[in-house]
Amino acid sequence: MTCEDTLVAATRYAAWFSRVLWLVILINLSFAVPALFTPAAFHATLGLGTMDPAAAIWLRNAGMLLVLTNGFYCLVARNPLACISFTRWSAFARLIAAAFWIWLALCTKGFGVLWWFFATDFSLGIVLGFLLWRASAASSSSGRM
Repeated sequence: MTCEDTLVAATRYAAWFSRVLWLVILINLSFAVPALFTPAAFHATLGLGTMDPAAAIWLRNAGMLLVLTNGFYCLVARNPLACISFTRWSAFARLIAAAFWIWLALCTKGFGVLWWFFATDFSLGIVLGFLLWRASAASSSSGRM
């Protein structure tokens, strides 16, 4: 495999990493927007019962934090190989989120939706990690990293 071939492979894997990360951003926004603007309705949609006003504040805070996180994800998604430490963190963050969801599901005796959150974050974390690993391997063998 020539240096040019490995660079093409790195670019291809980085492009797929970027596409998956844009999907993550859309999924995050599908949670952030309702959490910010209609927390009680969002809470009920998730099947979590009634919501007191203090919980609405914290749900809105979580929505705001997702929006801020998406800002960092947008920077990484534009060029995943530009700052590899942020790119690694964006993939690893999905696995941290998955660990949080499984911990929460086990502690609360499992609201069904929490298992879906776990499966989604875990799957995306694995896919992002694999694509980053392949892009990094190809990129480093071509001398780019």
